[in-house]
Amino acid sequence: MILVIDIGNSNVVGCLYNKEKFDNDSNWLELMRVKTDITKHYFHWLFDVNYYISEQSDNIDTIILCSVVPELNENIIRICKELFNITPFFVDYRAYKNLPIKIPQPRIIGADLVGNAFAGYNRSPGGCIIADFGTVLTFTTIHNNEIKGVTFVPGLRTAMRSLSDKTAQLPMINMEAPKHVIGKNTAEAINSGIFFGYSGLVDRIIERIFEEEKNELKVYSTGGLGGILLPYCKTKIEFDLHFTVDGIRQIYEYNVK
Repeated sequence: MILVIDIGNSNVVGCLYNKEKFDNDSNWLELMRVKTDITKHYFHWLFDVNYYISEQSDNIDTIILCSVVPELNENIIRICKELFNITPFFVDYRAYKNLPIKIPQPRIIGADLVGNAFAGYNRSPGGCIIADFGTVLTFTTIHNNEIKGVTFVPGLRTAMRSLSDKTAQLPMINMEAPKHVIGKNTAEAINSGIFFGYSGLVDRIIERIFEEEKNELKVYSTGGLGGILLPYCKTKIEFDLHFTVDGIRQIYEYNVK
């Protein structure tokens, strides 16, 4: 089986891929989700990876690493070698050279965005948009066999945290889907603004991309918060929690075929 480790700004996630599917009828099984912390010592990361993943070590024959946090790369690579005796395949600009899509600024663009783009291209070669609801909400546009560009917006939790950090009386609250746009208390007011505001933002950005590309492209979304916001959007969007790791896997397989 293939283990994909995705080092993101908020979490380090480890997902196991099985061609034959798991009991939950999915090809993907999430084994690890640990808060990203560049101050943690190597041995703390060693403990985390061992705790969450070692039970599957006999089933793992390939490890693929994707990262947007360079400070953690060396530790995770070392841990893969020490625990699993596997040198991970690292997805960066060197892995993009032979892909069938054009990638602008390959040394700069995030590997997670390229993973999204390649998964989107393979599903919809005619063109698509991938909205990734992470620490940053990103919209990656693929059209005419190239990544046309990316749009960045603060993520939902990032926006909520900013409200709490920058005001004296607005607390950090639990994110809950609102029933009404007019909030009756502080928590309802914040959730209402986030959900209805961001759903409108998503619709408008996608609409503008359609206008610029002169085409209504297929739209996908991923990221932990993508699923709960989509019911508030008017745009037809297909959600897949494992979109990014699947794209990372596809980049690897395209390079080794």
